[in-house]
Amino acid sequence: MPKQNARELLVKLGTEVVAGLTTRTINLNGNLVDITSINTAEPGGTVWREVIAGIQMLDIDGNGYFEDKTQAVSFIDAKNDGTYLALEIIVPGLGSFTGNFAVGNMGLAGELEGAVTMTIQLQSSGAVVFTPAVA
Repeated sequence: MPKQNARELLVKLGTEVVAGLTTRTINLNGNLVDITSINTAEPGGTVWREVIAGIQMLDIDGNGYFEDKTQAVSFIDAKNDGTYLALEIIVPGLGSFTGNFAVGNMGLAGELEGAVTMTIQLQSSGAVVFTPAVA
């Protein structure tokens, strides 16, 4: 697969791209549950770890500039109300992830001679569906 343009790594709220994000980090994580036990056929023998899938999650971290009041209000309302946002994450050349996300953290900052910046952390709630890109 050829290298992909990072500008095309998008987070969408509804049908709109989340404005102002200059960096986006997508982390697909899963806890492993250790179910190792002794080998009853050879109790004194070597024991190898055995694991099963545990809790799965997808987290999004973003940094950028405050550009869209309507979107910012949606994130603030979701954070304050404990509600979820339906998001689509598009990874160029790979596919897309869709699901509901809670706002873990959101921050706004500004320097005396600079633009207002924002940081946001979004955490999946429930199943996230991956759809591979069509070649």
